[in-house]
Amino acid sequence: MAERKKKPPIPFRWAVQRHPRRKRPQIVVTPEGEVLVKIPQRYSDRYAETRVRENLAWSAGALRRAEARREKEPGVAAFACGEGDLLPLLGDFHPIRQVGPAGYREGVFCLPGGSVEERRAEAVRVYKELAARLLRPLLESYAPVLGVTPAGLKIGRAAGSWGSCKRDGTITFSWRLICQPEAFIRYVVV
Repeated sequence: MAERKKKPPIPFRWAVQRHPRRKRPQIVVTPEGEVLVKIPQRYSDRYAETRVRENLAWSAGALRRAEARREKEPGVAAFACGEGDLLPLLGDFHPIRQVGPAGYREGVFCLPGGSVEERRAEAVRVYKELAARLLRPLLESYAPVLGVTPAGLKIGRAAGSWGSCKRDGTITFSWRLICQPEAFIRYVVV
């Protein structure tokens, strides 16, 4: 009986995501540097592994590009979120203080103590609140000029796009948008 050849290990971490409505498989590299194999519910793990092995070169290149983007424009996950660290807002960097309730006051991100993960989660919550407060007036000021009436505004967590508009007129912006300079934010809103 012939012995099965052992396949070399895949040189990076990857995970499978099954979606009940998905029709075709897709390999995605997240901004955080994780390879996801999105497959229909009925596909096996072995099928997903075969797709990863067939696309090793593409995945490795996409991981390198994601790493370069993270170094160039780090998101909250790249920050320690500790006392004195800096977080981006409107194209500038602002210090973190571990005092009081979480929020942004007088040019300072206030993120109370706790684990790094808890402070990061608080930072994202603060960003979402700031995004809603900053983007809603911009959207409302540009809508009449452009002759459109948005159905609503949502603040999401997309890392691969700045925003999107649904067919029903609901506009969703990534909270990450408010890390950019104001001129860029206005461009995306329009």
